[in-house]
Amino acid sequence: MAPKIKRAKITHEKLKYEIIGISILALAVFIFLSLFTQTGIMGEFLKQLLAITTGERGILIIPCILTFLGFNLCWNRKPLTLNPWTGGVLLLFLIFVTAFHLLPLPSKSLPRNEIIPFLWKAGLEGQRGGILGAVFSISAVYLFGRIGSFILLIALCGIDLILLTGIPIKKILKYLAGECLEIGRIIKTTVLNFLYIEEETQPRQEDKNRKREEENLIFPVIIDHNTHPESKEKRENPSETGEKESKQTSNFSENYHLPPLTLLTRPLKVKSNRLNKEIIENVRILEETLESFGVKVCVSQVHRGPAITRYEIQPAPGIKVSKIVRLADDIALSLAAPDVRIEAPIPGKAALGIEVPNKEVSPVYLREILETPEFREAASKLTIALGKDIAGNPIVADLVKMPHILLAGATGSGKSVCLNTII
Repeated sequence: MAPKIKRAKITHEKLKYEIIGISILALAVFIFLSLFTQTGIMGEFLKQLLAITTGERGILIIPCILTFLGFNLCWNRKPLTLNPWTGGVLLLFLIFVTAFHLLPLPSKSLPRNEIIPFLWKAGLEGQRGGILGAVFSISAVYLFGRIGSFILLIALCGIDLILLTGIPIKKILKYLAGECLEIGRIIKTTVLNFLYIEEETQPRQEDKNRKREEENLIFPVIIDHNTHPESKEKRENPSETGEKESKQTSNFSENYHLPPLTLLTRPLKVKSNRLNKEIIENVRILEETLESFGVKVCVSQVHRGPAITRYEIQPAPGIKVSKIVRLADDIALSLAAPDVRIEAPIPGKAALGIEVPNKEVSPVYLREILETPEFREAASKLTIALGKDIAGNPIVADLVKMPHILLAGATGSGKSVCLNTII
């Protein structure tokens, strides 16, 4: 009979802790509801008592603490022990109550002998962190001062994080550093995707074929066997030597392949929707500005180049071209541009061109020009890429037709870059 009595005693003991846990959970729900609705005399009494004890801010933490304690009792069915998890929860409550009472302090220039009475008075009135917050905050300010109290709170937050998670501080710092780097990458990718879009200038199959060709490249190695001193006496006839050299040269030219375009950087272009909004807004401002001076025009076409955007306008009948040319400064002021150039008229067109500098100069990539039909379909083998014109069209030229080249321009205008591109 003794084992049965012992087993029944153990079962009743576990049930007792479970009942206590359910009661604490019910109390937590009752206190939480009493903060937002009428729950009778008992609810009002608990609300006032907790408001004085933990303050108007700390009272919100009490239901959370009671919920944790109640679930702990129901789950484990044994008395509470001061383990790292329980200690971490209680320390977190202490940190919150102290921080609620310390932040914000009334004035940075207020001396310590005036801060302590202010904190105690706020605690007695149930403000900030209540009496508990006043006791802990006054102790911290008295022992460590204003700055030392904040350092203490930060240190307690680190200790509490270790108690709650059980993870060493080294792993926590590594994890936080990795998360910060990941957030930085996401922000950078988001900004680049918003500003720029990668231009797919070649199909993927063509890139694969070019990679295969690059892997299968065979460069013949020409070895000169006539470097030995004795070869001077046994030199072959000039005709035979010329024939061998011509064979080697033809063999080299047959096996040579041009380097693939994948070696060059793929161009990045600004997204079209952002450009369209900017262009549409400039067209509206341009038309309204000219109309305010009595000049009615219609923007027919817009050509955006790397550095300049040209707006082609067609004036209404009876409008003199000279009148529009005189308004160049007013147009530049309305478009917030440093300078505006008016081409009147555009060669080969019955329209005027207003050239406005772009806010951001777009770089012109060599690969972008080499992939255009103008360069690929050129008849000459010495076709060179020079860049883009004002309208954004590629400019290529035949080096055979240029026996002499003169590159002129100011410092930093790109003469050396042009020479390197040609080479």
